[in-house]
Amino acid sequence: MELARKVSGNVASNDQVNLQSHGAPARTHTINRLPKLVGDSDVIRKIKHTIDRIALTDMTVLLTGESGTGKEEIARLIHLLSKRAATLFSAINCAAFPSELVESELFGHERGAFTGACVRRIGRLEAADGSTLLLDEIGEMPLPLQAKLLRFLQEREIQRLGSNHTIRLNVRIIAATNRILPEEIKSGRFRSDLFYRLGMCQLVVPPLRERREDIRPLVAHFAAALAGGQTAPLFTDDALRVLEQHDWLGNVRELANAVEFAISMCSGGIVSVDDLPESVRDGDPTGEGKCGTGNAPDSQNTLLRIPPLARGKEWRSGISRNKSERLAIARQVIEECGGNKTRAAKEIGISRQRLHRVLKEGEE
Repeated sequence: MELARKVSGNVASNDQVNLQSHGAPARTHTINRLPKLVGDSDVIRKIKHTIDRIALTDMTVLLTGESGTGKEEIARLIHLLSKRAATLFSAINCAAFPSELVESELFGHERGAFTGACVRRIGRLEAADGSTLLLDEIGEMPLPLQAKLLRFLQEREIQRLGSNHTIRLNVRIIAATNRILPEEIKSGRFRSDLFYRLGMCQLVVPPLRERREDIRPLVAHFAAALAGGQTAPLFTDDALRVLEQHDWLGNVRELANAVEFAISMCSGGIVSVDDLPESVRDGDPTGEGKCGTGNAPDSQNTLLRIPPLARGKEWRSGISRNKSERLAIARQVIEECGGNKTRAAKEIGISRQRLHRVLKEGEE
């Protein structure tokens, strides 16, 4: 979605921010859209502190964590706080190319180096000379290329494919992966020497479910970003509590998409629980808990069908517009199912977690 493309991960952006305010030495110029990490959890504060300490060095950095946690944005922040900030940050996804082409992408090639090499090509490393290069999905890099990358990190020299000429480069490498590299080493898919060379400074970016206190600041940031300078929609406390309880398997990227969806569905500038994506409301990110209106196997308990509009999506937006109506339907179906809440949830077309939440709300 648009928001995920504009503002991904944990990183916000401020226009014309002086570098000194982020821990870098005083400079006379500013950088447009300098990112900052959003969140006040202990782990985010530690990451901010580490970034401030390492940004001005040329140290190789390894970023690890699940997809969607904002590793690329952290890499950009390190670059923009470094002495290389005036240069163009670049990135290559090591999983985006066939294994036989990754080497050419990284190191370049001479004309005639292989079939189809009609012209000389400058590789990503050479193009990033004097700047910073992110090697995303480093865990997907083929083993033979890992050895060549290790040599570059040690010698800071490359040779294009098909050339005997050595080229010295000044490139800062930041690597990122969602794989657990020690396990990849045990499986023989990643070189231990490359891991130790990359990991002399390792930042572990935790999943969002392990730092739920960052969810509210992130929601506020994403809502403000979508507002584009206008008054941002407000999320009700109930909606924020639901967001905080969700496991966010897609991490911050999933949260950004959920906020964008909710704002597009709300009215009057107020985002309620019913405006949130169904997977978030029901606590079922995969959708596997929604089994439609399948018949119960118990022939002695023939279900009295509730109107179709009370099922699925219309359970929230059609016949049942408030808590009391939803609670009445839930209790009716539970009774028809002989007290079996799992069967009742399937009959309504919602997850069991959502049904429990409806019942709990009715008791308050």
